[in-house]
Amino acid sequence: MKLKLNTKICYLIGLCNRNENSIYISTEYDEILEKFIEIAINELSIKPDKIIINKKENKIIAFSYNSKIKNFFISILETRDYTFKYFNDYSSNYFAGLFDSKGYIENNHLYFKSIDLNDQMILEKFKIHLRKTTNNSYKIISQNLFIILVKQNSVKINLFFKKEKL
Repeated sequence: MKLKLNTKICYLIGLCNRNENSIYISTEYDEILEKFIEIAINELSIKPDKIIINKKENKIIAFSYNSKIKNFFISILETRDYTFKYFNDYSSNYFAGLFDSKGYIENNHLYFKSIDLNDQMILEKFKIHLRKTTNNSYKIISQNLFIILVKQNSVKINLFFKKEKL
């Protein structure tokens, strides 16, 4: 199977963490787990029995051991300044995945628990500014623009807006 970048894979690249032998997610949201599984099976041809899911308290951790996919993700991240340089569907999905992995909403403000300097620079090019807080999180200052970028693809943002409508 030849791996080819598409918007759904961009979401996974933002969402997934990597270690020496696997890609994985750690989340509290069943919806994010479902999206991970769907994309992994349909876009990366990972067999369902190759996805390992551990539930501990309110955390869900899903693994897949596939070095080819992990290396593909790393190669995209190494060129992310080029790959995600435009305000388009690729960037939208990547940053939606990143927010679903490392972002949170508190008092109607958007934050990243952590964010790589390369990702900060790309967001700055999009005029989306971040400010480091006293607890070492990053507050998204230009949150309306960030919401425009990721709303169609971020599970957390969409759940927040559904809750607000109630």
